[in-house]
Amino acid sequence: FTPNPVWDFVAQEIAAQKMKQIQIAMGASPNVTIENPPKTNAGIKAFANYWKSVADEYNKRGYNVDYEVWNEYNHIPFNKDAGTVSDYVNMLKEVYSAIKSVSPNSMVWGIGGVTTIANYYDWIEEFLKLGGAKYCDGLSVHPYQPGYKPKTAYETAVKTQELFDKYGVGDMPVYYSEFGYTSTGAVTERRQRNYSIIAATMMNDYYDLISWHTSQELCENTPGEIHFGWIRPESEEYSYGYEPYAPKPVFLAFGNYNRLTKDAKNSHKIENTASDDSVM
Repeated sequence: FTPNPVWDFVAQEIAAQKMKQIQIAMGASPNVTIENPPKTNAGIKAFANYWKSVADEYNKRGYNVDYEVWNEYNHIPFNKDAGTVSDYVNMLKEVYSAIKSVSPNSMVWGIGGVTTIANYYDWIEEFLKLGGAKYCDGLSVHPYQPGYKPKTAYETAVKTQELFDKYGVGDMPVYYSEFGYTSTGAVTERRQRNYSIIAATMMNDYYDLISWHTSQELCENTPGEIHFGWIRPESEEYSYGYEPYAPKPVFLAFGNYNRLTKDAKNSHKIENTASDDSVM
């Protein structure tokens, strides 16, 4: 391990707060394998052994870490060597066994946060047909479409759960490892706030864990990606007339939402017939 003072500080602070890290097991390196993603037996073995070493090191440092095996495997930018679903299952099997051999209490998430950008349902179904769920402790997906109303995400959540039920894994934990709305174009900051709260409420019974994309706006000129953040950038140049690090409406709303809905359960649906879809 190469020391990284910033990473060490963050990891130690997370541990001090008795919080858990979730590491995404992905990427290529000439020191491990140049396959991206690994597909050959040799590449998969090298990749799995690397993550075994990582998990072992984290345990020695006293960090509480879970693992998600890959990110958006069905999306070309994260699958440059055109790995198939079968390739993914083979990799997952080895990585799961390797991590569990040194860190049996770590949660290993499979499916790898596949995205609705690509062949979402077909990919998940093939994964389940191949028995991929045997090689993980839970299932992670990215069921959101940032430019659409919350009802679209809800319908995706329902259909995803139906697939899990169909293949007998409906009781496994589900992790929405990336979900969010970017406040750009038609989705104003007001809509980002309301869509996020509405989606979280509608889908509450369909996930066990959710990671909102993303914590802070970025300092770059790509509006779609920048404005997923819940906190404004650290740079005055990119904070657009607001104080750096100032909370956006979605951040403040979720603070209240979390307090009000702690331990709550869904009871019934309320149809929204308002002409303005941002009205709650």
